[in-house]
Amino acid sequence: METIVCSKCGKELKRLDNMFREIPDLDLWNGNVCLACKQVYCSECIKVGGPTPCPNCGTPTKPAQRQYLREIGQLAKQNIIEVEAESLDEARKKAKSQIPEGLDIISEEIISDGKPKTVKAIADTTEEAFTKAQGDIPANAHILEKIEVSKPGQKVVIVEAFDEESARAQAANQVGKTAIVNTIRLTIAGKQGFLGVGKKPNQYEAEVFQPAEVNISYKTNAKISARTGKTFRGSLVLIFNETHLLEELKKLGMSEGEAYASLLAAKQAVQTLSYNQKDKLLYTEPITGDNLAIKWVIYHSPEQELLRKSIDDLVYKRK
Repeated sequence: METIVCSKCGKELKRLDNMFREIPDLDLWNGNVCLACKQVYCSECIKVGGPTPCPNCGTPTKPAQRQYLREIGQLAKQNIIEVEAESLDEARKKAKSQIPEGLDIISEEIISDGKPKTVKAIADTTEEAFTKAQGDIPANAHILEKIEVSKPGQKVVIVEAFDEESARAQAANQVGKTAIVNTIRLTIAGKQGFLGVGKKPNQYEAEVFQPAEVNISYKTNAKISARTGKTFRGSLVLIFNETHLLEELKKLGMSEGEAYASLLAAKQAVQTLSYNQKDKLLYTEPITGDNLAIKWVIYHSPEQELLRKSIDDLVYKRK
């Protein structure tokens, strides 16, 4: 049994019924959570059901849903599968083969994509450059290729420029982007000319050092972390009048705060399902009438007809 305790008074938070059992992340406790300072508050220590400011840091809080409690470390990350393979496709197939019966992959984190990568390094010697590059490669990587892009060495180049700063830049560009100009001296002075006519640049001789430059290509296995759980198969059309929904929830024995928190969970479910079912139709439509407090319409698959059930039949089985 999972127990959530209030950070302020130490009392255990009451777990509420999840109207959306197909979405475990929407499991709800009667309280609020502060993601900023990782505090949990019961309904006696904070006004639940809304973005009430955290008593500790003032940040707007969120309902005490499983997804937020897990984010602050109050609940363990359950049903996590980590797998490695040569490619992402193979890793996904491997993860799928390890899923417990009745569950699906509901989220995926790519730790490594398994694609070849290249590390570049420069140093005074080729050996030092390769050592430097090797230090940036994961220990479990497979080396594909080592290339010496340029050998180290001193070079003398002649350049023309109107000043020493420009001469240094030209000398470095002639040798390479990684070149270092050690010394530069004026060999032939240019001419000033008259009113710009006959003006000639100076000639400089530069001693340039070209460091060793190397590339190492490597590859690691693709690695993913997959979270498993139950997924909603189909589309959900949520049709309700908020006022009547709150009344029905209170009739089931919920307090005003609990009912309002459940209403927010219903809205959150719409957003979650809309995100997860991008290729499905999902919308909310308000209705009126005392006898139409809430209706759920679930479309399971193209082969099945629309099933209509009231809140008492579909959501709660208690009397």
